[in-house]
Amino acid sequence: MNFKRYLMKVIPDFEEKLKDKFDKNVLDDLLNNQLSKIKGKPFYNIMILLTSEFDLITKDTFTLIIEDAKASILDKKNKANTEEKRRNNIQKFIDQFITLQTDIADSAYISETRLSKILTSKIDDFYAWEVVSIANSQNYSRLKAFEDLYKNDSV
Repeated sequence: MNFKRYLMKVIPDFEEKLKDKFDKNVLDDLLNNQLSKIKGKPFYNIMILLTSEFDLITKDTFTLIIEDAKASILDKKNKANTEEKRRNNIQKFIDQFITLQTDIADSAYISETRLSKILTSKIDDFYAWEVVSIANSQNYSRLKAFEDLYKNDSV
């Protein structure tokens, strides 16, 4: 589903509310993105203009996308686990006390490689579903997560 179709479903009068806020070409480009590919920053900037019920409206927005990502990541993990060599007991013992970037990636069903590239600025932004998935996995408000990342940025 593209972003425009999603918005028509949840906020039918969105075009009227946004028409004076964005350049028409920029807005058209954003709205034509697939929901799974919309970047976090424009998603936040648009949604915050359209609704004061951000957490409520976005609660189930990315559920299917996150479930697909989860299945893909779990499939890769299962394959990796069958190939993994036995690690020594000391390393296993220590590992349980360390929260790593991989733990965040795993719990949010984001590829470790992609998360690493985002954190090292090789990729410029999260997809919106990734922000939601991280927030969900850490029991953190979706709105607060988007605000932390984008509140003082413009589109």
